[in-house]
Amino acid sequence: MFALLGETPELAEKTLEFAKSLPVDFASFHLTTPFPGTELWRDFSTWGKLENDFSKFTQLNPVFVLYAWNNKEDELQEMLGKAFREFYLRPKYIIDQFLKICSIADVKLYCNGLRSLCRVKKEIEEKILLWLGNLAIIIVLLIFGWAMVFLRISFVLGILFVMILVTIALLIVIK
Repeated sequence: MFALLGETPELAEKTLEFAKSLPVDFASFHLTTPFPGTELWRDFSTWGKLENDFSKFTQLNPVFVLYAWNNKEDELQEMLGKAFREFYLRPKYIIDQFLKICSIADVKLYCNGLRSLCRVKKEIEEKILLWLGNLAIIIVLLIFGWAMVFLRISFVLGILFVMILVTIALLIVIK
């Protein structure tokens, strides 16, 4: 959770690095949101400024910005998007998750996860949706590469083929 009391942008970066170092398959990042009736709601002015528009109180919008963030809502929002991108788009994470795919249901699950990344930061939505359009082609080619490996047609060629496709997929997403 970002924007907890006493947090600075530097500490938020350390939190993200810590999350990336953990051997987990799932991470959820949110922004601190002081809801009415909570202690944070009563004392928010001591720590930062609070948005008045209740429709934005979703834990994904920077409605509460600590003074340590110098009232920069955009930097806090960027940190949230960065956390999701850097955690879920790491090459090792993607490869580990790809190796766990056992069925079409798993592929659908990961596609839904990518769509969730789109909702976190609207500016990258078009890029990820474009990438999702290419995902079917990449999956077919990856299956072909893995089939080469498992059928022992050419182990080295198959692994090389898979690694090249993963790299291409990452480049498409990152662009």
